Amino acid sequence: MAFFLKCLTNNLLLNKAEQSGALAGLPDWDLSDLYSSPECIEISNDVNWLEVECKNFATDYETNLSTLDAEGMLNCITRYETIEQVSGRIMSYAGLRYYQETTNETRSKFLIDKQDNITNITSHLIFFSLEINNLDEVKLNSNKKSLTKKNILSELKKPLADRILLVAQAIRLGKSVQDIHKASKIDPWFIAQIKEVIKTENFIKRKGLPKDPLTIQ
Repeated sequence: MAFFLKCLTNNLLLNKAEQSGALAGLPDWDLSDLYSSPECIEISNDVNWLEVECKNFATDYETNLSTLDAEGMLNCITRYETIEQVSGRIMSYAGLRYYQETTNETRSKFLIDKQDNITNITSHLIFFSLEINNLDEVKLNSNKKSLTKKNILSELKKPLADRILLVAQAIRLGKSVQDIHKASKIDPWFIAQIKEVIKTENFIKRKGLPKDPLTIQ
């Protein structure tokens, strides 16, 4: 949702700039490394894979996270990261393609359709963040105190079961999205979403929970 709201906000700014003649031209990116075209079979295959895998992930792990051993948790995190990478690739393509021509209704519709697709498909994963936050704090953060700016990126290179938590800690330690991506190979789009969560975390630490829920968005 945050990604979509940013798209709408930037769209308004871009349209205003275009109307005033402030923009000489929009960026022209080569997106072929993501997908060859909006109609390519790879996008359909990825969406179909996501739909099946998200349901299977929920079946395999919902209410079961606390029973997993180290190997089981590693497998769980690996599958979760793969889901995020595939969904991130789809949304990166849709978003970047839209920003190349923000007044194009076809591109705008493609972005909105894919946002709806991904939101609905990944709704099966809502349990994950809730359950993982309820896991034994000591178990999840056993090595957190020893993490520093110097060693956090080397730790991210390891296929650890709690690597998502390490990504969050790296952001808290001031590491950039690009540095974290380079060390972990996790999709930058996904890392950016975690960064937004950390921003909210910092806001709550400073201000407390807002009375108006819209304030935190």
